[in-house]
Formats: sequence, C-alpha cells, structure tokens
Amino acid sequence: MPKMQPIDRLLSAFCIVVCRPRVQTATRHIVSMRVPSQPGIAGAGTSPSVSVAFSNGEMERVDIPKQQNEDDLRNASKLIKNRCGDALACTGLASGAAKPMGDHHVASVLLWQALHFLRADVYGDAGVHAEMLSENAAMFGAKGKSNILEFKRTWLRNSSSLSSAADSTTAPAMLNYDVDAVHHVDVENRVVVANFRSLLPGKEGLGTDILKFDFHFKVVGVEAIRHHKEGFGQ
Repeated sequence: MPKMQPIDRLLSAFCIVVCRPRVQTATRHIVSMRVPSQPGIAGAGTSPSVSVAFSNGEMERVDIPKQQNEDDLRNASKLIKNRCGDALACTGLASGAAKPMGDHHVASVLLWQALHFLRADVYGDAGVHAEMLSENAAMFGAKGKSNILEFKRTWLRNSSSLSSAADSTTAPAMLNYDVDAVHHVDVENRVVVANFRSLLPGKEGLGTDILKFDFHFKVVGVEAIRHHKEGFGQ
C-alpha cells in the first residue's frame, strides 16, 4: 500500500484541524506539529498521527488516515485562499487601510504556505516553487526568483510524480528531504521554523529550515542550519 510521507502527514493534520467548525479554530492556532517516531525504528516517524501544539497551550494527537483525504485537502485549500484574501485586506494590502486581525488568521495561512513550500522541496516540484516565491526572494546565495528556481532545478531531484503514490520501499531514495516537524509559527515576524533530514547524496543529515514570508504570503527567504558541526556558520 502506498505510504504517506511525513510532510504529507503534517499537511493532512493541518487540513483536519483547519476544517473544523470555526468555533474550534477562532481562538487558537497551531504553533508546532510533529510526526512521532515509531519506537525502535530509526529516522522519520511512521505513526498514523501527528502531535499538534496550539497557541493556547493545548496539545492534541491528530489521527491521520493512511491516505490523504482529497475532500479535506480541497476544503482546506478553499478555506485558506479565503483567509489569505481576508488577511491581505486586513493588513491594508487590498483595501488600503490597515485593520486589526487575529493571529490565528495569519498563522493558518503562514503554515499552509510553509507546508506546501517544504513539500515542493521534498519532491522537487519546480512549479510550486515558481508559484510561491517572491520576485525579490534571496536564499543560499541566489538572489531573485529566476536565479533561485535555477538553483533548485540543479540542486533537487524531481520526484513529484511520486507525491500522491509513493512506494514505501523505493520512494525514499527519490526524495530530497524528509520533513517531519514544524517547530514554530512566528506570526509577528511571518516566519515558520521546520525540521528536515537531507536525503541528497553527499548532503545527508539533519537540519533546521527558517522560512520567511512577505505580507503577500510569498516566500522571501529561507535559511538552513545543518546540525552537524561543519554546518554552523556556512
């Protein structure tokens, strides 16, 4: 049976939470989430659940179906697009006048965007990268959207064809990264911090990604910290 990768489990958990009745989501937002590691097995977790922490201090284990529920994904996508439009209006970008808005509103859009950008890194999906990057983005020494896209095309393997039906024995060798946790959603600074394990030949190892978004919820920068000693300061 096809195996859902950790990044897809995170996305599925997000969809489940954000599609709940508004009374359950209006006063809190997700600040971190993690796919638990299965005891006795090294590497990323394969548990059919995601541990989620909320801004009000509550914790929850969100049970995940073995395969992505396409209805949940479509409903979440529609909801987030509406929230994104509302958020732009509330910040004055669409209406011309700044208005107050709840942190939960921006947080859900930031997390949705971050999970999709990270997923594009996992599968090497250049189309998603092109859609989500700001024109003046900068990362890893590349400046400007076109230069970043060229960098990613040469750096990442394209396994996007496996994104909806990844075989558990062969797919990991085709993936670029394993993303199993979001450590923090920083609404004030529009930053999302995530955990990754590089699967690229010669670049294997754990690290932390710091994704920065502009007021249009486009990616303007990514910094990666590799956890091995040589990775610091590079």
